[in-house]
Amino acid sequence: DIVKPPKTKDMAARPINDSDLKALLTVIKDSNPQLYLACMFQYYLAIRPGQELRLLKVKDIDIYNYRVVVVDETAKTSRRTIDMPVELAELCNTFQIHHYHPDNYIFGQNGIPGPAPLGHNTMRNRFNKFRDDLKFPKIYKYYSMKHTGGGKLLDAGLTLEEIRDHF
Repeated sequence: DIVKPPKTKDMAARPINDSDLKALLTVIKDSNPQLYLACMFQYYLAIRPGQELRLLKVKDIDIYNYRVVVVDETAKTSRRTIDMPVELAELCNTFQIHHYHPDNYIFGQNGIPGPAPLGHNTMRNRFNKFRDDLKFPKIYKYYSMKHTGGGKLLDAGLTLEEIRDHF
C-alpha cells in the first residue's frame, strides 16, 4: 500500500540518434581526443562514466587479449571482465596507452594517462559544451553514449538477456 510519488522531472539520458551521434563524435574526435576515447569506452563496453570509467587504470586494459577489467573498487556491483572490440583496441593503440605506467589513470590530467584522475564532472562538462554548441537537445547526456551503444546491440540482433549481461 505504499504510494508511488509522482515523478517531477525525467532526467534520464536518452540514446543519441545516428545523424546527431555522427556530428557530435566528429567534432569531439577532432577537438578533444581524450573525451572521444571516453565516449568510445562507454559506447562499446557499457562502462559507467562515473567512477568505473573515471578511475580506469592502464593495467585494467589488456589490448593484446582484447579485454578490459572493471575492478571491485570502482565497479557499481562487482568486478567484471569485458571483451573489447578490435576497433577500441586499435584506438587504445593510437593513444599508446600501453606505454604509460600501469597505475596511471587512463583519463588523467592534460589529456593523457596520469597519476591523478580527472575530476568527477570534467568529462560531463566537456561533453555538455559540445552538445550545447551543436544545439542538440539536453536529453543527450554524457551517459547517453552507454545507452546508444546498447541500442545498437539491440539493432544488431542481440537478445535483451545478452544486452543485460553486457551492461
